[in-house]
Amino acid sequence: MKKIHACPNHCILFRGDTFKDLDKCPRCGASRYKDNDLYSGGEASTGNKRNKKGGKKAVQESQQPENTPLGNDAKKRRIPALVMWYLPVTDRLRCIFLNPKEVALMTWWQDERKVANDMIAHLADCSQWKDFDKNNKEFSEDPRNVRFALSTDGMNPFNERMSDHSTWPVILTMYNIPTWLCQKRKYLFLTVLVSGPKQPGIDMDVFLEPVMQEFEKLCKHGVPMYDAFLQEDFTLKAIIFVTINDHPALFALSGQIKGKTGCLVCLDDTKWVFLDGSKKVVYIRNRRFLKTGHKYRSKLYMRYYDNTLENEPPPKRRHNGEHVYKMVKNIKIVYGKKKLDGTIRDRSKPPIEGVPFKKQSIFFQYLPYWPQLEVPHAIDAMHVQKNVFESLMGTLMDTAKSKDGLKARKDMVQLKVMPELHPILEDNGKYTLPMASYNLDLPERRTLCTFVKDIKVPTGFSANPKKLVIHCRPTRENFMHF
Repeated sequence: MKKIHACPNHCILFRGDTFKDLDKCPRCGASRYKDNDLYSGGEASTGNKRNKKGGKKAVQESQQPENTPLGNDAKKRRIPALVMWYLPVTDRLRCIFLNPKEVALMTWWQDERKVANDMIAHLADCSQWKDFDKNNKEFSEDPRNVRFALSTDGMNPFNERMSDHSTWPVILTMYNIPTWLCQKRKYLFLTVLVSGPKQPGIDMDVFLEPVMQEFEKLCKHGVPMYDAFLQEDFTLKAIIFVTINDHPALFALSGQIKGKTGCLVCLDDTKWVFLDGSKKVVYIRNRRFLKTGHKYRSKLYMRYYDNTLENEPPPKRRHNGEHVYKMVKNIKIVYGKKKLDGTIRDRSKPPIEGVPFKKQSIFFQYLPYWPQLEVPHAIDAMHVQKNVFESLMGTLMDTAKSKDGLKARKDMVQLKVMPELHPILEDNGKYTLPMASYNLDLPERRTLCTFVKDIKVPTGFSANPKKLVIHCRPTRENFMHF
């Protein structure tokens, strides 16, 4: 494990020959260490615990030094302003290959996986895996070479809902092993831990640099490894095959701009409209992706889709690595939240006009195969399924998370769809919302709650549906809790 100091404004890591001996960030001028005038103790102290100034134990005051955040007191402790923890991947892979039982699992995807021609049961069944093997023969020759998926997200380790503290772990998942073991804690590699309190955003690339440098070596040259199962030495290679995140983390890694160009498939060809009622940007023209002649393209369903006939074919694939690299290869940015004069960096506009990206992702800089990937960044299906389920059930049960309200009905007026559901303005200035087919009465809600209560799913498949149903409130409101 390596403890790496970082700029508190996420400009640089204090590592390497250029930055390791600096006390200030050369890009924003921020101190590498905290101004710790309130604390004593540490490496040069007597071993006592730190005490705040003015507490029970008096702390000797020191004169304010010039041009240094550390002071001239020998008892002052150097506390870094921001720390990143890095856990190298190679060392843990070596531990796995020294265990004969674990090594046998590393070739499961080729030796024991059941292949179905019409079904994707494992990533090895998808076209991206097969295309990579076709383009990289040297890597695919040895089934022991490891393929990882990278995931990250913000979390609050202090369990305080009112706090906006954001710590970002980066986790690698192996896909050589059986599918029922991929998500076990034993095989999840915590690789990077970025301490808060601020979230890095697109500056996440600064903290991923040690990981990318290690995987550049693992991909191009490999590392010597001993196979305890076959009892032989070999050269192990490894790659990051895909990233799997929710939407905010995906935008942080890829650099894609949210909002009007935030569609992950269409990119700069996103069709959007701003809804005045909900004050949101939504994506339209989704019927383009349906096959020609589909019933939803017909005139019968025009009333549900802004009264327009959809004859346009689906857009060409634009989110693959090759297309994205052509757009971002000339983007050059300086990382960090602040400039040297202390002002905030303005990233509201793209560096290149017409390109819906704020940066060239660090994956393109270190991984030579990244432009070959068909889907370099994927969405975590769990987030999508959870949000859709909550919105659907909230609307049916008319809870606080319902998507049917006055704002939504005003949006229908703007889009000119389903006029029978448009809000009606009364004489007293208030609106009346006509009943819709999905508005359930009390018996129908009870039936829905009974159905959800009786759902049985495999262990670990989802949360317990029984816990969503509240039995002690047989009223019209809130039979279901989210």
